Amino acid sequence: MPLVILFLFIFASPLSAAEWIRLRSENFELLTTADQVQGQQLLQQFEQVANFFQELNQTPSTSSIPLRIVAFSNEQEFAPFRAHQGASAFFDTAPDADYIVLSGTSKNLYSTALHEYVHLLIRRSHKVLPLWLEEGFADLFSTLKAVGNRTQIGGIPSGRNPDLLRQEMLSLRVLISADRNSPLYTENNRIGMFYNESWALTHMLRLSDTFRNGFESFFNLMLSGHNTEEALQGAYGRSLSQVELDLHTYLVKGRLRLVLVPIKLKKATALPTKLADVDYTVRLTLANLARRTDPALAMRQLEQLSKENPSRPEPIASLGYLNAVTDPKKAMEAMSQAIDMGYRNPRLFKDFAALQLASGNLAKYVTAARRQLELEPDDVEQRQRIAAVLYQMTDYAQALVELQKVKVPPPELAGRQYLGIAYCAIQLNDWPLAKKALEDLRKVSRSAEENAAVNKIAKAIEVGSR
Repeated sequence: MPLVILFLFIFASPLSAAEWIRLRSENFELLTTADQVQGQQLLQQFEQVANFFQELNQTPSTSSIPLRIVAFSNEQEFAPFRAHQGASAFFDTAPDADYIVLSGTSKNLYSTALHEYVHLLIRRSHKVLPLWLEEGFADLFSTLKAVGNRTQIGGIPSGRNPDLLRQEMLSLRVLISADRNSPLYTENNRIGMFYNESWALTHMLRLSDTFRNGFESFFNLMLSGHNTEEALQGAYGRSLSQVELDLHTYLVKGRLRLVLVPIKLKKATALPTKLADVDYTVRLTLANLARRTDPALAMRQLEQLSKENPSRPEPIASLGYLNAVTDPKKAMEAMSQAIDMGYRNPRLFKDFAALQLASGNLAKYVTAARRQLELEPDDVEQRQRIAAVLYQMTDYAQALVELQKVKVPPPELAGRQYLGIAYCAIQLNDWPLAKKALEDLRKVSRSAEENAAVNKIAKAIEVGSR
């Protein structure tokens, strides 16, 4: 059955509660064509994992964007939305929610679902990782397994084969340079090699006796803007070729380390509850998921949904996203309309702000970005961007106010934070504050650019404070 016909069949079929159910647990929402018992079991598994990561990171989930699992009953239902050939699950970020999309509810998909969930956690953390490390993390934590009162990580994920790596390995330089457009990541006959080695390298750095004690330093160097080669040298004092040899030795020895984390995979006590508004939510979800595989069809479905529900802003917002690349002006009009209709979605405010900034509308950018921060006050990067735009508008006092709302910047943004405060303080002739910011900047400065800025600011303070 052709893809478009199959999609239309799914979309046009009666979307009653008998076919689709909508369930809600503490951290997730589920749309599924499976039965309610299977849906409840799936959500309880996800709640166990969510609790594990919250305890591991010692922080609760703070995102106000819903996390929605879409679990089809079979491959035929899943096929029109498949991210790429061979995928049995994928994650996606849409205007109304973050999605984990599964081709079924079988226990065989558990590790695949975990892999996609880790991707979403990384995206929600606002941390930008090289592709090999993000995929390696997703694989590493896809093997979570309850062992008494502890949780085991470090097993071999489904589809990964250390034996193949012992026979043939990619050059690490090729591996670490791959991005989402690289043939290594897009061609079916090569992507397996990329996943296999990304998992193995992450496993060695994160869990092996030789490398695990330096992993935090390596990770922080990566977050602060260093590339993989620089971070390996800085954290471990080893060149890329040396680490490549280390990886080969690690795999040849064949003793991949398993780790027991003192966190129990706790069973959820409360059963997920059933929600109403199934038809509308399913149609909006399917249209949002289709925007990557068939954007024209997604647009027609969203327009129809909006026509049938003129008081609801979500289809209008989604239409804005569909136009964002091809017609930014039309996209901003739709997003603005959704906001005027009462849509309070931090992702919409953030992306609407980005479009305003790209169009040179600085004041409108600041307004939209501040509305996002009302809902996501911990987005330090956005706050720093607002300060930079206010500085560009010569409103140095307000730029400083924004920066000073950040009490403790994350390590990867600390240099930018103190650099911004120093520049604002110099413009305002606040020399004590400028000197304090310079001291803070010296402590966290890592890149050549930041080191050059330290010298420039020191000279400006010396001249200005005379």
